Amino acid sequence: KLAVIVTTDLLAFRKFLSDNIRDQLKEKYGLSWDQIILNSSHTHTGPETDYPRYEFQLSKEEYNKIKQFSFRVEREIVELVGNAIKALEPVTLSSDNGVTRFQVNRRNNKEAQLNAVPVIKVEVQKGNIKAILFGYACHPTVLSDYQLSGDYAGFAQIELEKLYPGSTALFFQGAGADQNPLP
Repeated sequence: KLAVIVTTDLLAFRKFLSDNIRDQLKEKYGLSWDQIILNSSHTHTGPETDYPRYEFQLSKEEYNKIKQFSFRVEREIVELVGNAIKALEPVTLSSDNGVTRFQVNRRNNKEAQLNAVPVIKVEVQKGNIKAILFGYACHPTVLSDYQLSGDYAGFAQIELEKLYPGSTALFFQGAGADQNPLP
């Protein structure tokens, strides 16, 4: 059975956005909701997609920018999934776990313990790495400026793609609600 994993360097996939994307993928490609995983890295320096919320004190112009960006994200993800389905090819999947230790509990900041980094490697038949899906359970909050960034997850993706030219690196946020990076 076909399954789709979409990862993004966004703050979040709000329900309305997720529902719209899933509905379109069902209509256009016959994918049921249980065949679709939409994952945001939850980077705190990522763009916002939540235009219906009004708890932020933004001007109408700023809300319109968020709304237009949300429409763009929706449109581009649906197009991306369609292109991926058209380009399906036989691959070999393998998985393993790495470890790292730069996270701390943000409530009590005890010294970090080893945390798993699950990895799925996708290889095309000729042995070349096509994609690397990796996860970590830690907030992407290393950066604290107002520049758009994928934070540590985005930089890890860049480095993996340099290490494995021609591959696509995809970060999958784990259950890291109480985990922050140190520093």
